Order: sequence, then structure tokens, then C-alpha cells
Amino acid sequence: MGRDFFQILLPIFIILSSIAGKNLIVHGRYDPQNRELLDVKFSGNTMIITGNLNGTEFYDISDSLNPIHLANLEIPFGNQNRALPNFIAAISDTILYLSSRQRGIAIVNISDPSNPQYIDMVTQPAGSNYSYDGLTVRDSILYAAAHEHGVILFNISSPELPTYYGQINTENAWGTAFFDSLLIIMDGEFGFKIMNIADLSNPITIADVFTEGATKDMALDGDHLNVAMGSDGIARYDLSDPSDPQLLATYNSAGFANRIALFNGKIAVSEWLDVKILEYNGSEIELVGYKNTGYRTMAINTKGNVIYSAEWRHLQVLEYGSISGPDLDLSSHDISFPEINIGEQDTMLLYLTNNGSELLVFDYDYFSHADFSTSTELNTLAAGDSIVVDIIYTKSGQNATGVYNIPSNDPDESQLSCDILGNYDGVNIGMTAPDFTLPIAANGTGNFNLNQHWSSAGEIVVIAFFSPG
Repeated sequence: MGRDFFQILLPIFIILSSIAGKNLIVHGRYDPQNRELLDVKFSGNTMIITGNLNGTEFYDISDSLNPIHLANLEIPFGNQNRALPNFIAAISDTILYLSSRQRGIAIVNISDPSNPQYIDMVTQPAGSNYSYDGLTVRDSILYAAAHEHGVILFNISSPELPTYYGQINTENAWGTAFFDSLLIIMDGEFGFKIMNIADLSNPITIADVFTEGATKDMALDGDHLNVAMGSDGIARYDLSDPSDPQLLATYNSAGFANRIALFNGKIAVSEWLDVKILEYNGSEIELVGYKNTGYRTMAINTKGNVIYSAEWRHLQVLEYGSISGPDLDLSSHDISFPEINIGEQDTMLLYLTNNGSELLVFDYDYFSHADFSTSTELNTLAAGDSIVVDIIYTKSGQNATGVYNIPSNDPDESQLSCDILGNYDGVNIGMTAPDFTLPIAANGTGNFNLNQHWSSAGEIVVIAFFSPG
């Protein structure tokens, strides 16, 4: 994570200094059985959280601030040695539908959420193998977004036995929503479409809007449509005339706006490294709350002022409202240094902000590894103020991985921490990647040679390795 990341984040904290005293309170952090949490849906007082790994979780949220775990459902697939990846959920009475990319749609009976029962997979049209994402139930139709295959329609008059009904063609369908009787389709990098589906066999496009960024999620607030656009932030459109949507405002943040949920006139946004609370004031979208969770916020939903942040591997319960005491926020929960030589130093910056209403008092801050230090002295921080901490890395001959611990009188987070990564034996940031050639196992044939793509063709090559947990 480079220096530019922290420079981009600084304006966020300057804005927050004007809203100190109203922010997000952390009420709890939970460790569900599933991982890579992707969606949060409600069925009465039951919260359903899907995961790419290890199935779907069920919680009782009768007490919204204190979820009680009810069950985990894993649907075996393939050679039965792992759970079906669950992406987006949709609910019709006591039936739950779960989308899965290139593996179909699962049907689950949730009449007893403490003992959910897998029923079957939805029969796909003509033996297809579509990649499904967003699901929406309306009347007796299940609308299943299938990217380049458009929106696939299933008749769910018999909820446990859906049958293929039809297809709405579009470029890259990610999800759907309804504006009265009109269908809105999130069309990825192509924006969104508004369609008249009075005759489902002959849907008519009445508006085709190209957005600044690819549409990831959307939520209607009356006749205003809020759209999450990934790295391009949030946009708000007036649909008073659905044939001619008007852009009202945008909010372009430093994060990745992936999912949104509305509550009490506010917009809760999951932005990967943080949760943001936004509000449209009639002319612009303002930031009115913020919490850097540091745990890869991937989905979000709200119940009153309570916000459920579904993250890479955790669930956090937050509450928006007035902060009666100090409230410490960090600009980041991890810092990585590039490769340097033994004996050399490098410095990166970490911003600390008091978003509460009272004086923040620091206790003794410390690092868990001797290669890291700071010249910044932490004593107190007034409400609304920020301080810049210089994180200094002096390379020794040791592998350098540590934690910067920051205890304080913050009532809901008495100790925050930032993971610090220096250099170690192996691959470090800034090192030149060695050339390699490997056989292409999928989506092509032949061999992949790094030098051919990177050095010769000038392409940017991203190699990612993932493991559960």
C-alpha cells in the first residue's frame, strides 16, 4: 500500500472534522462460519448472510444490536468436498433462493431458520450454465441477473419448483430493482436500463443511462435512484420522468463503492476498507459518518440506525448516531513498505482522527517489532481534530512483520491497531518479478510467459493467490 493511498484519504478526514460528534458506534464483531461474505438480507427478524466459502449464515436479529447465530447451511456440490458458493439471496415467503456463478440457483426452505433445508437447484433453461448474480422476486417471477445473458425469468408460482419463463436481453446484467411497475436493470459498465414490462414477453426499454462507473448496486429512495459505481463512488438520479432520468449529484470517494442500503434518509455504503454514511441535502451528497473497519467490507444492510457490515471474514454491527464520548478512527489498518537495504529507513504516514464529541486521551502506543518506530508523540486529541503519525521502518536483518497498537479512552474500541509489513525473506513490494512460463489451464491454450506480456507488450499483469480463511 503506497504513500498515495494516505494522501488520498486525507480529504476524507478533513471533511469529517466538521461532523464530529455524529458517527458510527461499534457494538460487536462476529466470526461466522462462512467466509468472503457477499450479501445481507432480512426475512422478518432473521438475517441471512451469504458467503463465497462455507455456505450461508442465519442470525436472529430480534435484538438488532445483538445478533444470535441460528444456523449455517452448506450445500455440497461437485465431488461433495466443499460448499456451493452463495452470492446473492432473494426471499419469497419461506423460500430462499441463492445465486451462484456458473453453478445455478439453489432453493432452500427457511420456514425454520434455525434448521434451513436445502431443496434442490433450479432447472436451467436448455441445459445452460449461466453465471448468476443479483436475484429479485416480484409477484410470481424470479428475476435472475446473468451478466451477458441478460435477465433470466423463472415462474415461481410453485416456489419449490421454479420453471423457466423467459429472458430479457441486456449487455451485462448484475441485478434488478422495481420502480413501481417498471424494471430497472443494473447493466455493469453500460449503466442501467429502465424497462416497461407490462408484457413480459415483449419488454420495452424506455431509458438507457450510461453511468460514470460500472453499476454494482442500487437502491430507490422514493423517485430517486442511488447507484453504487465501484471506484467512481455514488450517483443519485431523479426518476420523476422515468423516460428521462436526471443526474442530481455524485459522491466520488477514495474507496470502492460496492453495496448500498438506505435508512432514515441516509445512504450506507460498503467501500471495501470502510463503511460510509452519506446524505443527499437537495443539491449534493454529503459525508455524515464514517468507520474504517479495516476488514474488507463487501456487503451491507440496515435495520433502523443499525448497520450490518459483512466483511471478508467477519460481521460487524455498527450504529449511526450521536457519539457521547471520544471516537478514534484510523486512515488504514495496514501499511506495507517497499524493499529497502539493510540499515536504510523509510517512512509512511498514518492519520488518526477523533470523530467523537469529547477529548480523546491516548495511552502508551507501541510496536510489536523493533524495526518499527515513530517520532510522533500521542497525548490527547480534541473532538474533530486529526494527527499525522509517521511510521518509520529501519531495516535490520530480521523479517519485519508487526503491529502498531494504539490504546485510548475510546469507549467502544479501547485499542485500535495497524498491521505493519516491512521486508522479509521472499518477495517484497518493489522487487522485480522473475520471468516464468506456465501452461494455461483454463480460458485459453498454450503457455503464459510473463516477459512476453509485461516487458515486451507493456501489459500490466496481476497475479492473485487466494486461500480460505
